Amino acid sequence: MAVATATAPQAAAHDHAAGDECTVCGPHAHGHNDVTVRLVTAIVGGIFVLNSYLAKTFFADAIDPFAIDLSAIVGTLILGWPIFVSAVRDLIRGRIYMNELVALALVAAFANGEY
Repeated sequence: MAVATATAPQAAAHDHAAGDECTVCGPHAHGHNDVTVRLVTAIVGGIFVLNSYLAKTFFADAIDPFAIDLSAIVGTLILGWPIFVSAVRDLIRGRIYMNELVALALVAAFANGEY
């Protein structure tokens, strides 16, 4: 299927098949709502991390430390999942980018108990 080119304001008025390179959206191994999914994921993960920080800072005596750490771990896993997936895909393809180093740093932080 041919790729229709469009400028950024006209991004909604274009059509292409999955896997085609689009000048507006880039490669298509995903749907157009990928940005929305990533935004919601970042917000949810950020809420868990913020919850952990606020609980540890203001309510450390009233909340079980396990619950505080669990919130941090869940938030970190949600936020780190796309990096791990990208790192594994890159390694399978034989490429090494920054994602592999970030994933390694996340594993090291988890091993050290730094959520």
